[in-house]
Amino acid sequence: MHSLRATTSRLAACAAPPPLRSFSTARPALIRVVRNARPTPLDTTLKKLKHPRRLPDGVPKTELFTGLTETPAVRGRSTLVNEESARALVKAWGIDRMQDVTVVEAYAGPGGITRALLELPNVKRVAAVEDAYRYYPFLEVLASQVLKERYPGRVEHIGVDSFRWEAYTEVEQRGLFDDVPTLSFDQGAQIPSTVYGQQLFVQLVSAIAGEMWYFQKGRMQMGFLGSETLWKKILAKPGDPEFHKLAVLINSLAIVERCDTLLGFAPPTMHFHRPRGDMASYSAIKVTPREKPLVKNYDALEYVTRHMFVGKATPWEKAFTSIAPGAGNLLPNIREQGLDDPKKTVSQLTMKDWIILADTFNEWPFRPQTLFDDFGFSEERI
Repeated sequence: MHSLRATTSRLAACAAPPPLRSFSTARPALIRVVRNARPTPLDTTLKKLKHPRRLPDGVPKTELFTGLTETPAVRGRSTLVNEESARALVKAWGIDRMQDVTVVEAYAGPGGITRALLELPNVKRVAAVEDAYRYYPFLEVLASQVLKERYPGRVEHIGVDSFRWEAYTEVEQRGLFDDVPTLSFDQGAQIPSTVYGQQLFVQLVSAIAGEMWYFQKGRMQMGFLGSETLWKKILAKPGDPEFHKLAVLINSLAIVERCDTLLGFAPPTMHFHRPRGDMASYSAIKVTPREKPLVKNYDALEYVTRHMFVGKATPWEKAFTSIAPGAGNLLPNIREQGLDDPKKTVSQLTMKDWIILADTFNEWPFRPQTLFDDFGFSEERI
């Protein structure tokens, strides 16, 4: 997958948001995803379980739940198939309040969320991205002649791995965005719970910097259904045990909000088509790009946080001095701007503090020219 990350050193302010007109979604996977994943499935055999699963008591006897009793879940991916939960989720994301919205749904699975989207009269089109062949029959039902009469031209299946950049370029190549104006629009995603899911999430949001990817069309809101473990990192406050550099990076570009639904997603067996061994809990968030990023250079903020969070409990002055040779010479300037408590640790720094550090470092003539570590994504470093 080509990197979706913004590498520009200059952040352009995004335009003020007119009515929202598009959205996209993606689904969680729990295992390591091979970076050069194949664009199409090699095995086109419909996989069936020798012994169909017994539905737990209380599970809705809907078409998806009953139809999937003989279909094994994709390894590492839990798929939302409770249609009531899906309806509540798309409304929590605010899709029902958009105008003529186009939705790109990554990891569409058998189409639980797809069905909920198509029920909304303001959803003009859904691009369901799914390459797991075992789910094709369920998606083909949505494109069948019967439903085409109900939803004429409103659903398009993209048979490419959602983890690959090519999946999203194909959406554009098929002309599904031709009538989407250069206005603000939204994306939604169910993402993997592994390091690669975190990497995908960070890359998608980081594209806000420099107005890359779909953000070329404007301020795109994004909805995500993913691991609660990741959201705790993103939503943690300074001083919290879970406070992580991702909370600083993401919040510098966007406003992150929880999207709780009345039903929730527990117990998971009532909501998901799950593989064996999936113990993760899931929840939803919404990411709204800021009208203007909080820092002058996102790459500088990424560099500073990456080096300073190595020692979360370290006093900030000591941590900042070690990020580059000569960085200690910037301390007097930083203190003059209001960051003057030498006892404050890295994990206690506020967003205002990080803005001071990143902008001061960015304006330093002797800072490193290469700020982004292309090989920095690992389980230890994310």
